[in-house]
Amino acid sequence: DAAVVILTLVVSLSVPFMALFKASSATVRAVSQVWANGIMFLMKYVVGLDYRVEGRESVPDGPCIIACNHQSLWETAALCVIFPDASIVAKKELRKLPLVGWFLQRYPMILVDRSAGRQALRQMVDEARRAVERCVRAIDQDAAGRAHYQEAEIHRLRGEFNAADA
Repeated sequence: DAAVVILTLVVSLSVPFMALFKASSATVRAVSQVWANGIMFLMKYVVGLDYRVEGRESVPDGPCIIACNHQSLWETAALCVIFPDASIVAKKELRKLPLVGWFLQRYPMILVDRSAGRQALRQMVDEARRAVERCVRAIDQDAAGRAHYQEAEIHRLRGEFNAADA
């Protein structure tokens, strides 16, 4: 835990400078990759937790939505390493945190108001469409939390993204 905290503090020292000098999205992503790769290194060599990717052939080469259930820091870092060009769905409330909010918007993340119910899904789709237009993937780490949405609506949304990919 201490190594993760130290790594996070060291990397986060760059955030005020990035904000001050109006760093590009590419710079913010590069700093994120340093942090994510550092976390994965620590997990492998300090904790002994390694991973292998299975089913990668099922992931489209182009823009897509990757849905998973957020469980821990590990998969957040792992997904950033595996899909370095992805925009991740995050809670809109995080935007209120000093510097963190700037970082999330500059990354850019897809910030969703989870209390908005169906409107949150529509907002996520709109933001994901913009991510697709930028040719990046969208990762929704709270897919299990969206179980109350109707399955037909999810299929319709998949169809919309398949059409956008073509």
